[in-house]
This record gives sequence, C-alpha cells and structure tokens, in this order.
Amino acid sequence: MKWIVLFVLLVLALSPAPAAITVSIPALTGGPGDTVDIPVMTTLLPDSSVLACQFTVLYSSSVITMISVITDGTLANAAGWSVSANFSGDSVAVGGFGAGFMNGQGPIIKIRCRIRGGVGSTTSLTLRRFTFNAGSPAVSVTNGGLSILTAVGQEAG
Repeated sequence: MKWIVLFVLLVLALSPAPAAITVSIPALTGGPGDTVDIPVMTTLLPDSSVLACQFTVLYSSSVITMISVITDGTLANAAGWSVSANFSGDSVAVGGFGAGFMNGQGPIIKIRCRIRGGVGSTTSLTLRRFTFNAGSPAVSVTNGGLSILTAVGQEAG
C-alpha cells in the first residue's frame, strides 16, 4: 500500500503544472469621434472552472471616454452572468459572476468607449488585478492599446 501511495505522489509531482490562461486586450485603432468596443479576450477556459472574474482596465481619459460594458456576443453572456462596472477617472473596475460556468475562448466582455483624442493620440489599455474565481485558474495578462488614426480622405491638421 505504501508503494502505491508513493507512486501516486511521484506521478503528481512529475506532472507538469497547468499552463496559465492568457487574458488580453488587443491593439485597436479608430478615428476621432468613433465608438469602439474593446474586447477583453481569453484563451481556452477549461470546462467547469470559472464562476467569477474581476479586473480593472486603466486608460487615458483624455483619449477615450468609457461608456458601458457589453456582454452580447461574449462568454459572459453565454454563461448567463451578471456583470457590473464602476467607471472612475482613468479606470474601469469590472466584476462578473454566474450560476453557470464560463468556458470556451474569445471575448469575456467588451467595454464600449468613444474616442475623444485627436489624430495621432494613443492610450495604453492595461489590465490590472485580473482574477478568475479569486485566483484559480492562474492568469497571464497581455495588454493592448488604442491608436487614433486619420480617416481615409482626412488630413491631419
């Protein structure tokens, strides 16, 4: 019996740790006055593992104005989650939970914003304190940004 227990412990010790799930905001572009949906994306979530998430997105309020959080067409909507957001200065804190598990890959939620900066303006979109279920599964974060471009036919002035 001791050998079986030792063997199981050895196998568990040698098994690779599960890879962290990557959560990201892609690089985006738009023009002054445009409304843009910023997706918070995830790689494949394992089934039966995520019942809640929370995070903060930092940005420059001189470049974009956050409007709302959107769940249509996202993993949060598919799981029937309740999602709320607190917009404050240069950040938005988002939290969500559900009775059903979120699984799959793609946008977790989208944050709708209006571009107020001028041509050539940029802002980083930085994820802070992202957690699923208060820390499990593990998350690795990749941040993005938003660049304001001259629309076709416009000249920078």
